Amino acid sequence: MRILNLFDGDYPWDVRVEKCVRALAARGHEISILARNRGNRPRRERLVNAELWRLPHARRFDRIVSFPAFFNPIWMREALRAARHVRPDRILVRDLPLAPLGLWLGRRSQCPVIVDMAEPYPEALRSNWQFDNLGGLDHVLRNPRFADAVERWVVRRAPRTLVVSDEAGARLERIGLPRHRWTLVGNTPELNHLGNGLDGSPQLPERFRHRRLLIFTGILVGDRGIDVALRGLARLPDDVVMLIIGEGPARSRFEREARRWGVESRVHFSGWLPHDQLPLYWRVADVGLLPFHRCTHIDTTLANKLFDYMSVGLPVLASDAAPMVRVLHETGAGVTFRSGSAEDFASVVTGLLDNPRATRAMGERGYGAVQATYNWTRDAQRLIEAVEHP
Repeated sequence: MRILNLFDGDYPWDVRVEKCVRALAARGHEISILARNRGNRPRRERLVNAELWRLPHARRFDRIVSFPAFFNPIWMREALRAARHVRPDRILVRDLPLAPLGLWLGRRSQCPVIVDMAEPYPEALRSNWQFDNLGGLDHVLRNPRFADAVERWVVRRAPRTLVVSDEAGARLERIGLPRHRWTLVGNTPELNHLGNGLDGSPQLPERFRHRRLLIFTGILVGDRGIDVALRGLARLPDDVVMLIIGEGPARSRFEREARRWGVESRVHFSGWLPHDQLPLYWRVADVGLLPFHRCTHIDTTLANKLFDYMSVGLPVLASDAAPMVRVLHETGAGVTFRSGSAEDFASVVTGLLDNPRATRAMGERGYGAVQATYNWTRDAQRLIEAVEHP
């Protein structure tokens, strides 16, 4: 089949899009992707597994002009142009902002539309308002109540919706999505892309040598709970250090928090690192962190880093958000602490670091759970079934 994928970000690169493209291409389908063009890259590009269409770049005004919204006339024009060229048999649209556009395009193209709700979008917006500094146009462009209305409209009309956790599916059922019309496609790792043959050593600061290492990987926004982890680090011995891999709007705030609590010499913000290099860092760490603040967003999604940590045998410390409690209780791959509590964070970290035999067992159980259950081989099969038989 010919599949047109509407993606609301720049491409490459996005780990979920890439996994979906690989799985569908391996099945023999032809994939075309329409994406943003914040970097002013070529409008058309042939990738290994897909044909890439990009929006025109609007220079200084591109952030506004190419803003991913279903009512944006630039997106409507380019989506229609791509559909006329591709003549899709299926449309796969990523996340809520473009979902109504995908449904409109599906009616015009007379083909089924699969909506990938990789984020519970209205809840993510609520999290932004709760933990980040929003204002100005955000009152219009990032309005949770408007997103609620759009989401209710979409889930009643999309033939098939993909979600990343059972909690996300249950949430959509509460607003009108029938159980038989959603499919779980998790954020799990590809077993053959875990960097098992990766050579070399991670580039750690010299001051981190021979110290016990906590690691966080991901986008730096307010609900990630890095502020709690930094306060907790201040309560731990000086030989415990923290590596934060990622970038995002809250980075400068977290750096100020590190200085405020006197742990700046024990924390290193690396920025983004190549994704295929990350296993090098996970393998030398003692504990993988997911200290997210509990909120309606975090209680209905599952970060791919949970399974990434597990895939290399790294024991996990997560906050007590419902999906992470469920997975860690089921697998025994780690433990949780009370969300928002620096004291409990420090106490649980101490328990992990002081019991290396127990933490090694957690890592082994996590690795086994990924090999047996939480891997992309299983999720790719569900994706293929959803796309081929929506």
